Amino acid sequence: MRGVALAAVLGLGSAVALSACSSSASPSRHAPAAPSTPVAGAPLASTLVTPAGAWAVTAMGRVGDPLNTFWQVFFRRAGASTWSLVTPPGVADNGGLVLAAGSGALLTVGVEPTQDLRYSPLAWTSDGGASWDPGLIPAGLVSVPDALAGSPAGGAVALVRRGGGEVLASADDASQWSTVVTTRSALAGTAAGRRCGVGALSAVALDGAGTALVGGTCEHRGVVGILVAGGSGWRLAAPALGGPLAGAQTTVLRLADNGSTMTGVVEAASRDAASLVVLWGGTGASGWTASAPLSLGSSDRVLATGLGPGAEVVVLVGDGHAARLEILRAPGASWTAAPTPPAGTATATVGPDGTVDALAVHESTLTDWRLGPTAATWSKAQVLAVPIQYGSSQ
Repeated sequence: MRGVALAAVLGLGSAVALSACSSSASPSRHAPAAPSTPVAGAPLASTLVTPAGAWAVTAMGRVGDPLNTFWQVFFRRAGASTWSLVTPPGVADNGGLVLAAGSGALLTVGVEPTQDLRYSPLAWTSDGGASWDPGLIPAGLVSVPDALAGSPAGGAVALVRRGGGEVLASADDASQWSTVVTTRSALAGTAAGRRCGVGALSAVALDGAGTALVGGTCEHRGVVGILVAGGSGWRLAAPALGGPLAGAQTTVLRLADNGSTMTGVVEAASRDAASLVVLWGGTGASGWTASAPLSLGSSDRVLATGLGPGAEVVVLVGDGHAARLEILRAPGASWTAAPTPPAGTATATVGPDGTVDALAVHESTLTDWRLGPTAATWSKAQVLAVPIQYGSSQ
């Protein structure tokens, strides 16, 4: 996270405040979350495609047993056909891992606190995980996939649990952090905060110019809680939802920038229905466009999310009995359903050529099932055995 351009972040000092709590549950669409409810972001299982290649993070081991659940990072180099296990060594990762792309080939992994850990170790690599350098955030990251963000312009922001939720910024190598956002009440009192009815925070991002954005929940219907930092404070960046979603309360599930496009994945929930909407904006959080909504069933929940190298989005949605993969390939495109994903699919990624990989987990085995752009069935591309040291966290 070197070569930093964070003037828009650090210049705010103690301008505003936000609150965040950690939770992995999704909000009930029959009783939308109130502002004091802990944030309900997307699950940590996720994928990210950068110029260097595709990255995936997922839980393995005896999932459901916290002490024997071990989160892993996998990398597939651009142009390669197989995945490699590249999990940073040396820190217990039972609580989860989050990914953040930075400048060039830089990729940072943040470790979610677990057991007695009260801060979040970092590890960053610029060689596809062949080697890792350490870093540290002096507080625990919130358990959402975009709790940590870098920028092609350099620098980093982090959403942490301390004090009920803070946003921190780093201007060099992620060893020194400054507080940008401290409490929810100050933001809620701003014009942007009042328009949203800010609840909890669920994501942070940096755009291609190094400007900070924060995603969260909005109590006021139809308003999307994507706020951008500016010289005079914060403003709502994304447009309000219209049509049948105008009466929905929203939660920002994902928020990330690839240097030219900011992508936000938003759940819009009313008393009787819920949908996912993808928003795309340019540098400076301008010129936003919205996708068609993806309707969710009454018992559906988001299981995993993936962001492609451009504007692509893939989501794994399920109701506890069956799961489906829905893919959005570009602004203006329609959601398309992939063939029924293989059993055990934990997360998925979509590449620039349209190929989809479904990564299935069975304890210590990862299986990559691949679907070509015009294929109708999944083909087994790779089986990878992951060494798991059961009992090592006790």
